[in-house]
Amino acid sequence: WDERPLSELIDHLLERYHEPHRVELPRLIGMARKVEQVHADKRACPRGLAQLLERIQVELQDHMQKEERVLFPLIRSGRGRMAAMPIQVLETEHHDHAANLERLRALTDGHKVPEGACGTWHALVLGLSELELDLMRHIHLENPVLFPRSLHA
Repeated sequence: WDERPLSELIDHLLERYHEPHRVELPRLIGMARKVEQVHADKRACPRGLAQLLERIQVELQDHMQKEERVLFPLIRSGRGRMAAMPIQVLETEHHDHAANLERLRALTDGHKVPEGACGTWHALVLGLSELELDLMRHIHLENPVLFPRSLHA
């Protein structure tokens, strides 16, 4: 991605990360609600997980819309050098996303499935691990690749 056209990188980010995040978060929220409701009496129950995922969904949706409505059009039009302020805001939000991922890890004891957990709980923890990996890869393509290249294009 260091050498491919910026428009291809943007298309990749939209297809590989933005759309899947929009699909995956509601699914994870539903599973988290179910686990919290069914297993509320268990000590290992990740209380507050659904609420945190809902917050992540709102913040991530807002973030992706900024990219899609402001940053990506600037870059596609050849005006990426004018994007310093939006990029600064988006990088700050990336730090916030990383902090949210740390909160997810804390609530799930490092994405561990407790003994005797149901299938939904297993799927939830797997999905959270995949979300973390995808979000970190997404951020890694933007902070050190897309953003600097855009500012110097």
